[in-house]
Amino acid sequence: MRRLMLGVLLMRAAFVLPALLIATWVVPVVAQPPLTIFDLAIPDQVAGLPHGQPHDYEKTNPGLGYSIKFMQPGWAIDVYIYTLNLKSISDDPMSEVVKQQLAQAKSDVLKMEKRGEYANVVVKDDYIVNDAVGRTRFVCSALTFDQKKQSGFSVDSYICLTSSKNKFFKIRMTTRQNAASSADVRRFVEGWTTVLWSP
Repeated sequence: MRRLMLGVLLMRAAFVLPALLIATWVVPVVAQPPLTIFDLAIPDQVAGLPHGQPHDYEKTNPGLGYSIKFMQPGWAIDVYIYTLNLKSISDDPMSEVVKQQLAQAKSDVLKMEKRGEYANVVVKDDYIVNDAVGRTRFVCSALTFDQKKQSGFSVDSYICLTSSKNKFFKIRMTTRQNAASSADVRRFVEGWTTVLWSP
């Protein structure tokens, strides 16, 4: 039950707040210097995008970890680092525990549709992102939907999951539908491969 409640809270953070940002197309964060979350050193920019201050969910809901907003005009970009209080998390992005997190994230979008927040949800593609030497590092899904209540826009939305050092690492990126959105996402996600698995 505790883990289920954590999942509900994580869904609200991952989908409601980014939707509100898309509704106004304003990024209300100020660029921050490098920081450390858990044992992960995060530079001041990833793939050329600066980040804001982290939001601490861990303090009030242990297991939910932290989220960090990254700034790019026209995008809502949120990175989540969390454990769900699991003692051990496989480092293999193709493992069942990571795939379950991706499946849960997609299920959360469909729940938003049932609640009337989104409409016409379509999962366009499931794919992987490799690092520079061809190792699979992220599992991702690309979705489209209409934001009925927040903005009225049709959007491209992406979810990418991996795990590292007993932490889940989730990237959520949403923007108005456009032909270049998938390339922007791949560039940002590939930027994280050097952060998470630096030599």
